[in-house]
Amino acid sequence: MTMNRNVNKFHTTIGELIVALSDAAFEVCAEKRVAYLLVTLALTHLLGRAQTKLQSRPGQRAAYAARSSSLAHP
Repeated sequence: MTMNRNVNKFHTTIGELIVALSDAAFEVCAEKRVAYLLVTLALTHLLGRAQTKLQSRPGQRAAYAARSSSLAHP
């Protein structure tokens, strides 16, 4: 069975993503530590989903593993 998913992709940097999440969190949170926690949870969720999607594709999984090992062992 093939599923048609409409996926919105945003081309941005991690830094821009962190700034956008931080701005939104500081608007709704009264305390700094709660805002930082909210940003941490959002980033963990978003990056975890990206990792899960990557692992579900065999060709990309091999490419990711090769990149990761080359970064870990210069």
